[in-house]
Amino acid sequence: MKVGYVSSKYPEIRNIIGKVEDVDYIYDKNNNWFSLKNKINSQLKIFGRAHKGVRNTFNHRSIFRRKDIDLYHFFNLVSSSDVIYITSFESFVPRRDEFFFSYLTSNSHDHLKEELLQTELSVLTSDNCKKIVSLSENAKKIQVNLLEKSNLEKQREVQNKIVVIHPPQSLIVESYEEKSVDELVIKFIFIGRHFFRKGGYEVTRAFDEICNKEPNIKAELILVGDIEAYEDNTKPVTRQEIDEIKQIIQKNNRIIHYKELSHIEIVNLLQKSHVGLLPSWSDTYGYSVLEMQAAGVPVITTNIRALPEINSEEVGWMINLPLSNTGEAEYVGVEARSFIRKKLINDLENIIESIVVDRDVIKEKGIKCLERIREEHCPVKYGKQMKKLYLESLD
Repeated sequence: MKVGYVSSKYPEIRNIIGKVEDVDYIYDKNNNWFSLKNKINSQLKIFGRAHKGVRNTFNHRSIFRRKDIDLYHFFNLVSSSDVIYITSFESFVPRRDEFFFSYLTSNSHDHLKEELLQTELSVLTSDNCKKIVSLSENAKKIQVNLLEKSNLEKQREVQNKIVVIHPPQSLIVESYEEKSVDELVIKFIFIGRHFFRKGGYEVTRAFDEICNKEPNIKAELILVGDIEAYEDNTKPVTRQEIDEIKQIIQKNNRIIHYKELSHIEIVNLLQKSHVGLLPSWSDTYGYSVLEMQAAGVPVITTNIRALPEINSEEVGWMINLPLSNTGEAEYVGVEARSFIRKKLINDLENIIESIVVDRDVIKEKGIKCLERIREEHCPVKYGKQMKKLYLESLD
């Protein structure tokens, strides 16, 4: 069986490429009209001649039919051509600006024209769209909600194609005893390319406050992420906030910061770490939680989006934020953001302090993390599930 894919970014590497044994995965990146249009438009922008009408970058239409590809497996894409495909998604498909606005306004669809919905969702009801793979129950809920303005027949057609399959994750250590952890100093680790959106500011502030209260605390914080990156879709990041975090790191010798590390270096750090941190403001899934758990590292997370599906008080710690009906934190508005920031810092302080007092809980939850990953994210089981979907799609 030959399966085509059109992007080799992190989501495809994590969920598609090479995940099924006895399947040849074929990279077919440039065979897409929409990608070609986008490239042309990017060049036209240089000369101020870009076409505003060029869009649908999350759509696919083959330029020519590849006879050597049996079906395609997309991520966050749908196809308007006749190729047989399945698609995996993290929030919803098709990805249109109008739908993003709908999603960010708590799935209110009042502004959506029925004609637009019927046209866009028709790609999901077409015969060549075989399966729609949701990464989480939360994403499925958002997708189903998007269908509510379409007719009942279309709703049933699309819902019958949706299946929830969480991403696979290999164990980093087979048992907790394999870890190389310090018996005296508890190592907390935060990993976030989008430092501020993932809660890096609040983590740093909370840990520094604890160190100020307890100067002899046997704990260390490892930060991995670019503090200088302003990118954060939940709130503005100021120069003052960036400088504040840099000053804390400079003054506090218990905080170690890495701007960027290779995956191998991160895995090595996880094997030596006790507790993970991802108090995220916004996240579609939370892959880093899986990696931490696979290293026997229980994680402190928020309750947004898919995080309650992969973390709990049994295997980690949860900070409960006020949520919209899409599962996003209610961060719109200055007062709402101020409330979330204060709550995150306060709850992080309380949880970290409780862990330092009762460090036995780290191993207890770490062992349960390994059991959870082994059972719920087994790569072999995932491969069998995907192979079944591929074969059913070709029947």
